[in-house]
Amino acid sequence: MQDSLAAYSTGFVRRKMVYRPEETYLISFSGGRSSAMLLKLLLNEFDGTLPENFIVTFANTGKEHPGTLDFVHQCEERWDVPIHWLEFAGLHDKLVNKDERMVRYNVVNHETASREGEPWLRTIEALPGYAPRRAARMCTYYMKVSTMWSFMFDMGIEQFTNLVGYRLDEMGRLHRSKMKCGADPTRPQVEAPLVHAGIDKAGVMKFWQDQDFDLDIPEGCGNCDLCFLKGRKQLIRVAYDNPGIIDWWVKADEYAIELGATRPMLPDGGYANLKHQVDENLFEHEDVTSLECFCTD
Repeated sequence: MQDSLAAYSTGFVRRKMVYRPEETYLISFSGGRSSAMLLKLLLNEFDGTLPENFIVTFANTGKEHPGTLDFVHQCEERWDVPIHWLEFAGLHDKLVNKDERMVRYNVVNHETASREGEPWLRTIEALPGYAPRRAARMCTYYMKVSTMWSFMFDMGIEQFTNLVGYRLDEMGRLHRSKMKCGADPTRPQVEAPLVHAGIDKAGVMKFWQDQDFDLDIPEGCGNCDLCFLKGRKQLIRVAYDNPGIIDWWVKADEYAIELGATRPMLPDGGYANLKHQVDENLFEHEDVTSLECFCTD
């Protein structure tokens, strides 16, 4: 089957990304199509085997759709690439030099990875009196960034470049990430090779049309299945099309309130109100046929 990346000649990454053999690179594999394409591009660049200075991690939140976990596993099996599966396990009692080292994590695999939201519940427990929400994405900070970076620090790797799967049509995300890291040159810096390559969403979708496997999840279920960053219409559609999926989130909201949070994770009445809307068909006036996900994780 034709490989859409064959058009990129040897040396592509070295030309488009400032590649330094002496530097360490962390590839943040989100479990989505874009970051998987990035991983394959880098594998192609190095004749199918990444050099030792490239480390691939996948941070599982426990609320990924099962198809996402299967997709990550297929990538590591089909492409014969080691992927470190990590899960947030709580906070250390004291900070250790860098903020990111406050995080404890578990190393898991496809078989043992959480599927019941345990890392999410640990995040809520780490923030008693507070619930992650759109304005304060501590879930991303703890379960994703800090978990992966703590893994690198624990291996004795103090300096590295974090490669992410941002596309050309996601320049805003790249700029925000660069601003956060750029203010402190001692922190890992973020690069997005797909942006340098001029690859947008259409290019990513074309690539996967040419492959013999793909991410197989319902529309809108990318990232955490009912992440509060998704648009209201998106959440309604996912909850309506996947009966029972919202129950976990209702209980998570209740758990956060029980621990002292003053507001739920989801605005406008929390997930309980969203469940009420779905159960009572109170969204018939909404256009649920053309939805857009606003999740930026």
